[in-house]
Amino acid sequence: MLDLSKTALPDSVIVAGRAYKIRTNFRWWLVFERMAAKSCTAGDFDFLYEEVPPADREEGFAELISFYQNKNELPRVSGSSSEKIYDIDTDSELIYAAFMQIYHFDLFRTELHWHQFKALFLALPECKFTDVIGYRTYTGKDRQLRNLRTQWELPQEITPAEAEAIKKFDELFN
Repeated sequence: MLDLSKTALPDSVIVAGRAYKIRTNFRWWLVFERMAAKSCTAGDFDFLYEEVPPADREEGFAELISFYQNKNELPRVSGSSSEKIYDIDTDSELIYAAFMQIYHFDLFRTELHWHQFKALFLALPECKFTDVIGYRTYTGKDRQLRNLRTQWELPQEITPAEAEAIKKFDELFN
């Protein structure tokens, strides 16, 4: 959550009582998001520290996650869904266009703190990107909207085991 009573955004995490300066530009945290979805170890995220990372990588990683999430208490969610409704890579053009259209930010030329980016991203008003999110989350019976959901659904990610099985299957025919 942004603290509007302060004059600056956070630029460090506290690990074992010591502050560690981190990279705060939104681009670094998009990389974090991409990597965190994969099987990475806490030490794989040392690139986020501006200098020497903390000795306790696990506690450091927990603090990086806290910085990344920057949780707000609202809205309250009664149930949790693990369904992925956007992908930073697949939806990059839509996200870029939304920021340009709504905020007049060229994300390739704008320096935004991660928390600023996240706040603006979460508050995107009606635009093509939010329409697509609506299609992906639609659960009703309207045929046209169900068709749009299918057209815009994210590609299914395969596990390493599935990739290996596909590779072995393909080798049978080579």
